[in-house]
Amino acid sequence: MTDYQKIRDAIEQSLNQKKSSFIIYPYGEYGVLAKRILNDSFGIVEDYVVDNRLSQYNSSIRNLDFLRNWTAVSIPFCLLVRIRIYMTRRYNL
Repeated sequence: MTDYQKIRDAIEQSLNQKKSSFIIYPYGEYGVLAKRILNDSFGIVEDYVVDNRLSQYNSSIRNLDFLRNWTAVSIPFCLLVRIRIYMTRRYNL
């Protein structure tokens, strides 16, 4: 199974579990791929993109402190981290 298929399948699984909010972290090779699949294949725009290095150059990308300060979420979301997908209601670093 390719990385594309793993990410696509994980997104489908999240959507089937009624998780429709997405945070992409980090925004490297797999983050870009996850964003592309999410946007182009599913027509979903992620809630946040998080990456410490790129946040210095792109104001629409948040740094990791944003997640550290964000202790609870009122809606289910899916955090895309490399190839592994973590689905949770709370995210504590």
